[in-house]
Amino acid sequence: MPPRDVIPEPWFSFLTELDNIAISTARLDCIGGFVVTMLYGLDRPTGDIDVLEIAPRSAADAFAEVALLGGALYRK
Repeated sequence: MPPRDVIPEPWFSFLTELDNIAISTARLDCIGGFVVTMLYGLDRPTGDIDVLEIAPRSAADAFAEVALLGGALYRK
């Protein structure tokens, strides 16, 4: 299967909100089912996005406040 050109929901909205929270350019190194779905077009439903690293650290702190388990974006 070809890779997906468009990020499906709910991930598009989630990543857009993270983008709006970012105080500077940030890099998220992702792995897991989300990446398999995006890069290889395989249907692999997932309830999360696995991130190995967020750089710079200040961006990680800002994201952690809202996106981690129990945060405002997580609850949404």
